[in-house]
Amino acid sequence: MPRKLVSKVVEDEEIIVRGLLDPLFWSHRKKRFKKEAFMPPPNRPDVSVLRLLYADDNLCKCHAASLIIPNQSYVGLAVVLPQDIRRINGTIPENNIKVEVICTPIDESKSIVSEEVPVYSDDKGLPMHADIAYSEINNKGEESEIGSPREKIGQISMEICRSAVGQNDPNPSSDKWEGTPLAELIKYKVA
Repeated sequence: MPRKLVSKVVEDEEIIVRGLLDPLFWSHRKKRFKKEAFMPPPNRPDVSVLRLLYADDNLCKCHAASLIIPNQSYVGLAVVLPQDIRRINGTIPENNIKVEVICTPIDESKSIVSEEVPVYSDDKGLPMHADIAYSEINNKGEESEIGSPREKIGQISMEICRSAVGQNDPNPSSDKWEGTPLAELIKYKVA
């Protein structure tokens, strides 16, 4: 992949990639998302994703497969467009939480790179990292509270799931993505 200057703006048409872990984000048996796929971890407002414009399918797979979360297994990848995420804002009745996709490149020491520093696609770390950023924190322990930020974030996450396309990895033990090319996979989204 040629060296590219990473734009600080995540454009509407860029393809965003999310790793799928079973059973937390994806039902391997049912081949569908769970709302947790696009919800922030407890007590955080952001969901880590990768920008395909500055990576390739194999890098996205290797990164997702390298994540270590107890009792979770890497099973595939999901793609979604920022425009589909941004369109959700203001469409869910009584839900005032906003969602955005922001550039958050990570350096080799796992720190977010300052906006003033130029970042290139071949820099060490995760220069292609971005976040789906919610305007509220996913507060742990609020699961059953109607109208809580956690419930509202869950509603938005379900809408993102409806716009995303996921695929089980046909060969999880391989270093290469052997599924549908991610740029093609986005074409399968339901309008």
